[in-house]
Amino acid sequence: MLVDLTPIEAERIESARILKEQFPDMPEERYWKFIMSYPQARLETGIYFSLTGNLHSYLFKETSRPDFDFNCEYWSEFDKASGVMLTNSYGVADNIEQIKEYFRKQIESTEERYFITITYIYQEGGFRWHKNGPYIGELNPQCECLDDEDFGPDFPGYVLSFHCYQLP
Repeated sequence: MLVDLTPIEAERIESARILKEQFPDMPEERYWKFIMSYPQARLETGIYFSLTGNLHSYLFKETSRPDFDFNCEYWSEFDKASGVMLTNSYGVADNIEQIKEYFRKQIESTEERYFITITYIYQEGGFRWHKNGPYIGELNPQCECLDDEDFGPDFPGYVLSFHCYQLP
């Protein structure tokens, strides 16, 4: 099941202090884009926005534990019941609904707890499809880089990079 994380308030405050020190002209209402434990970064239950795609594990009680598997080693295990590899822990999608469908088995689990981070990847910037896990969306990539794709006028100009983590 997807679960919300518990922010460590002292870490959020310290991160905000450092951000203010480094970027004094940045308005505080934009801090949430850089600090995942701000309430605005929670998109829905168990799904969080990450500007950089990195998990700031020190910001949450559940992910700062020594037994949290930051490297997602469990994803390389076989599903004994089906005899196949588990769903890849990261990839690229068009929208959150595709991501939730991709992780349906994990979301429907009543025994295991998960959360997902999402990063918007805009068309400019050098994003390469093959280095970022499976693409599970409906577009038809033809180029190595997202920059070079022409998906037509209905394309919003971005895709979502995602990563699903299991909690201990």
